[in-house]
Amino acid sequence: MQRQRTAAPAPRCSFSDLPSPVAAHIFSLLSNDDRLPVLDVCTAWHAIIDAGGPALWPTAVIKGPMDIAASIYDQAGIDAARRPALYDCSFHQGVLDKAAGLSLRLRSLFVDADGTQPEVILSILAIVPAVSLVCLSIKGRCPGPLPLVLQRFRQLQRVELTGDASWVSWEGPGGTWLAGMVCSLDLAPVTVDGGSIIGNDLCLSPDRAAHLGAALSQLTRLAITVCWDDDTSVPALVAALPSLQAFSLCVRGICEPPMSASVVKLLVRLPQHVAVDLTMTRETHSDWLQLSRLRALTLHDGHLERVAPIEHAGTWLTQLQLHMSSGDVAPALASLTSLQSLRLESCGDMSCSLPASLTALTALTFLELRQFSLPTVPAPVPDMTSLRTLVMEPSPVQMPAGRYLEGLQELRGCGYMYSRTPDLPPSLALATCLRRLELNVPDNNNMSSNASLLAALPALRAVTLMLALLSCSKHSSDLKQKLQALRPDIYVTSLDSIMLF
Repeated sequence: MQRQRTAAPAPRCSFSDLPSPVAAHIFSLLSNDDRLPVLDVCTAWHAIIDAGGPALWPTAVIKGPMDIAASIYDQAGIDAARRPALYDCSFHQGVLDKAAGLSLRLRSLFVDADGTQPEVILSILAIVPAVSLVCLSIKGRCPGPLPLVLQRFRQLQRVELTGDASWVSWEGPGGTWLAGMVCSLDLAPVTVDGGSIIGNDLCLSPDRAAHLGAALSQLTRLAITVCWDDDTSVPALVAALPSLQAFSLCVRGICEPPMSASVVKLLVRLPQHVAVDLTMTRETHSDWLQLSRLRALTLHDGHLERVAPIEHAGTWLTQLQLHMSSGDVAPALASLTSLQSLRLESCGDMSCSLPASLTALTALTFLELRQFSLPTVPAPVPDMTSLRTLVMEPSPVQMPAGRYLEGLQELRGCGYMYSRTPDLPPSLALATCLRRLELNVPDNNNMSSNASLLAALPALRAVTLMLALLSCSKHSSDLKQKLQALRPDIYVTSLDSIMLF
């Protein structure tokens, strides 16, 4: 009897058998949160991610007590949670537990302590595993002893300090060591309380500022907010930075032309490759408008008229923010032909009148209108085909059809002029390229039609639902459920728009 032959079993293949470059590419397709647990799956997977460098390293995020576990409508609870006396509360302990539970293999960490006390940053950094950390980013008011606390991170190579690092003890133990790793730095000793400036300078002599600038050998981005009184510490600091590529300067307290001229003198001395963002809160000087390296500018609307007489003034500026004392935007705005981003903020409840020549700004992709009373999208916005992001807060009640919707990729707005939020506008169906949408939850029961309208947008990937009224919570849950049933690929979140004002 002939023996029956059986086929040889197929060789088994697992993820571990993939070449490292292929596995690294697969890991790169995961979100940051999904890559974090991969670090501790096995030594091989960790080695692949580790070899991928900063582009592949996942970043752990630790948020300070602004993420309080109190009711979002309990303002007293929110204010209380910010007080140092409550730092031993359960929420604060939860933050510390999360920090202590981070992977020993973690390479990158972001500490978001914006709006909280500097002591929270020290508490978090004192308990975070320090074995492998290479990149650290801190947002918030950095405490003085920060260099001393960071000395336990022996592998640290890159540090970003955004918010305010003006109180860091750079001349104390570890100060020079820390300065040599900082690549992005914010110095903002100026604080404003009820319109009164209660901080004014960097607390540095010119010699000390020059010494600090030389120590910041890797610094490529510097942002300074300061009261300008002809103090020479800022010029001394900036002049000593060997690697500076981007400089952001917010000048408060300019009230006389000589003070404004000293700002111009500082900017003129910068190397030509340094890009400059400038914010002037009062008096301006025409000379700084001719600086070809000036990239972004924040002004009061009355200063815009000084741009028009300057030849070729609009060939360099790409970002402009205006604080409006009236609703009429000067026609000089149309001369800024390279403008890519425009932010207009009203100083009071008023309508907004934009010049018809705005359609000539073919490079404009970002437009933000804030704190205006807008019953509808103002002309000539519906005819602006270059827009990719449109922000209107509060949102207009009506959104007319127009060519501006055809290219939009992001639309944001919250808070209506009226308490009742209408249905989503039918014109939204024209936004076929829209990827991200932020909107108030309609205060009605037509959630099925609203969900169908959103689900029909082919490019939509993320929706943020803003709760304009307390009664909208149920509508938000209903809309979220119906939308995700139709389009599971859309990520839907809910926020309380009341807390944003």
